[in-house]
Amino acid sequence: MVDRGFEQYLVSKRDARPTADPVADLKRGWDNHMRFALEHPNHYRLMYSPELTAPPAAEQEAHALLHGVLERCAAAGLLTVPPEAATRIIMAANVGAALSMLTRPEQYPDIRFAARLRDSVIDSLTRPADAGVPRDTGRGSAVPAAAATLAARLRAEPPQRLTAVEVALLQQWLGTLADSGESTA
Repeated sequence: MVDRGFEQYLVSKRDARPTADPVADLKRGWDNHMRFALEHPNHYRLMYSPELTAPPAAEQEAHALLHGVLERCAAAGLLTVPPEAATRIIMAANVGAALSMLTRPEQYPDIRFAARLRDSVIDSLTRPADAGVPRDTGRGSAVPAAAATLAARLRAEPPQRLTAVEVALLQQWLGTLADSGESTA
């Protein structure tokens, strides 16, 4: 039953085509997730039940699809945290919002709650496309965002002049720099 729910859920996720605006794609993905949860409440509750001891492979695919959109955001210089952290934050917020609306409809009767939470979460992780430099994320430095951006760009277009070992070391250093902003938030 859980696998069937995820398979239904993943149909639209797999069919989603990237646009030139990865942040808009991210918001559409959130809305799609909420729509599925509200239209298939029984499947959704099973899919994200705390009783599951191991996540199904389909859940890992959903996580990977979200991570792919966030990699695009990072490569475009729009992400202020590493894609891995943003994936966890968005997934937790989206699932939490959906489960809250399903299990406590009297406390969450207004569907606009999900859109407000979406905007708050995504705005806290991204910066405007027209900004020339990463916005101050309250951490006192634009280095974490710049490191996350460069790491994503290097993953998208590996430099031919570096060896695999050099690329791996550079990715490790950039990951450390990108994570330095996350731990002090």
